[in-house]
Amino acid sequence: VAVAAVISILCALFLVRSVWMWFSAATVGLLVALPTLAGLIHSYDETTVVPAVMGLATAAGVLAGYSLRPLPARTSVVILLGVMVWLSMGFGFADFQGADVRGLYDRNQREWLGVLQLAGIAGHPNTMGLTAGITLLLQLLWLRRSTVRSGARILLWLVGPVATLTALLWAQSRTAWIATGVAAGILLLTWMLKRWTWVPGVILSLVAFAAVVLPWRDFGLHGRWYAWQVVQEALADSWLLGRGPYLLSPEFWDNWVATHSEAALWEPTHAHNQFLASLGLLGVVGAAVCLLTFLVMIRVAGKARLADFGWTIAVVALFLLYSGPEVVFGVGDISATYLPVLVLGTVLGVGWRVCATRRGARPK
Repeated sequence: VAVAAVISILCALFLVRSVWMWFSAATVGLLVALPTLAGLIHSYDETTVVPAVMGLATAAGVLAGYSLRPLPARTSVVILLGVMVWLSMGFGFADFQGADVRGLYDRNQREWLGVLQLAGIAGHPNTMGLTAGITLLLQLLWLRRSTVRSGARILLWLVGPVATLTALLWAQSRTAWIATGVAAGILLLTWMLKRWTWVPGVILSLVAFAAVVLPWRDFGLHGRWYAWQVVQEALADSWLLGRGPYLLSPEFWDNWVATHSEAALWEPTHAHNQFLASLGLLGVVGAAVCLLTFLVMIRVAGKARLADFGWTIAVVALFLLYSGPEVVFGVGDISATYLPVLVLGTVLGVGWRVCATRRGARPK
């Protein structure tokens, strides 16, 4: 992946003439790669290169999305996501039948209609829910613009949105259900008020603000308050450069037993908030990278608006909504958590390419 990403970026040197796209690729890629960079800066022995590799791949995805023609790029994204959803449901069904695969998730003991939560390829219901939510919205937007005949359209609906909605419900992730519904609402509001060009930027900025301030408010969100509290206490004397990937690591919790009189309520493996995770990894530097990336996403979505049929707004809205209760730009060395980020990068590139085409010139 690293080699392919580097080659793609080198090829983009000859194709991409947009300073804004290079800046977007750098900020998004840097946020994804932050755990590796923080591990190197803090000399953490368990530093993994997976975030750095996926950061390169995400940056390459932004540049590739801008370089490719929009329709083939969007179609490829929809097909890839559809395959991921079907494979995930296949793994879930095989696990339900007793096969030696990990398609279901039993830690929450949540069983809707007697079936455990779908973890699928993502490995966790919340990540599965984010993937399914993105897939559902993009499939609906793609079908809205499709010109296929009625018979084929029915088949596409069955293998597309209907199957994806099943996966979204099967994940039994309340976070995913709410975020997908609100993102759809933001998209509909943008269509209804399409003459008010400032609407998407303002709404998405408010969502980003809510995600940033959420950990400092008195919201429980199914025990996430504890992860937020632990991270804030651990950063009490490490605000400048954070504590690196050590924070909430197995070593961190081993030390907790030795230094605390009370047992940990539970042992979260990440901060359950993207801004707080970036702050914990690299202090104010990491927080600045996170905020800058959010602004880049909002900027691209606001400019694209409905020129790309709402793709960028839908994906950016879901990511910003999800960044409040979850870490959405990849979790350590769990490779499956980076699939939605790769989709985000590609969609950002395609959205800006459409803006440039509509204006008749490439943006500078």
